[in-house]
Amino acid sequence: MRARLQKALSSAEPLPAISALVDDGLPAGQTFRWAYACILETFSAQLSILFDRFDAEERARIAAALEEIGAAKTLADFRSLAVVFDAGVTAGLDPGDASDLLREDQASAAIGRRYQEHVKEMEGALLEFCRRRLDDL
Repeated sequence: MRARLQKALSSAEPLPAISALVDDGLPAGQTFRWAYACILETFSAQLSILFDRFDAEERARIAAALEEIGAAKTLADFRSLAVVFDAGVTAGLDPGDASDLLREDQASAAIGRRYQEHVKEMEGALLEFCRRRLDDL
């Protein structure tokens, strides 16, 4: 498996290639899955989409994965969005309406516009994580 993962790492599209090989039953595999899901969702619709598509437990797993791979700037922005989202829910909004706040709030919208930076950071961090943890995937 190590040789297959090394080959995937050196491919033209390493993250999809690695994704096909990762063992979800292992902790490092779970970290990969949640970080990769975050990358895909963010690329398709900005970081705020995570609050539409994932529940609180899943978002906690994403945050833990971002922390573990070392995507510090993206994690900080994700946590900033969570503050706005959580304030909306606490004020009585349903989660769908609270996630709308992330597009209406100026600071949150500015975070959303940085999605390309987020994706670039996460991809680099996840690839480095894979290199460091090759035997754990």
